[in-house]
Amino acid sequence: LPPPPAGRTGDRPFALQPMGVGEILDAAIKLYRSQWRSLMAIVAIALVPITFLQVFLTRSLGSPYSTDAVPADVEGTLIASGALALIQLLVVQPFLTAAVAKASADVYLGHTVVVGSTFRFAVSRIHSILWISILSGLAALLGFLLLIVPGIIVLVRYYFGSTVLVVEGKKG
Repeated sequence: LPPPPAGRTGDRPFALQPMGVGEILDAAIKLYRSQWRSLMAIVAIALVPITFLQVFLTRSLGSPYSTDAVPADVEGTLIASGALALIQLLVVQPFLTAAVAKASADVYLGHTVVVGSTFRFAVSRIHSILWISILSGLAALLGFLLLIVPGIIVLVRYYFGSTVLVVEGKKG
């Protein structure tokens, strides 16, 4: 098999080879430093609107250190904020996991990162990443119920399941 095209950070290409922990961290830092604009755009487009909406809804709650009277519609604000948090957990987080993993893999393999195609890919993988996250969480919870050490082992073992799903193109 011919080697895939190399991504570039400055003048140094990334080599597809087995690496140690230090080499992996070095390559990751170089990758993110070289493509920070694209990665920032991907994350900002997904997070900024929901963050503004959460801040807008919770602004009426005031400061937790304030001695002012509590507003009358606290329940509605808390329900809306909770719904946004649930959306962020079930939709935005899996979406960002897929989008950033896809963009990083594209850069590492020497492809150009295009925000639109990265978003389309991420949307198609949300359900699979959510499914892997639920299964990994349940397996880790079971491990923690048995003993602490099996829970840690399962958690570490399944931590990169979502990234593997994206990079290798597997299903949940």
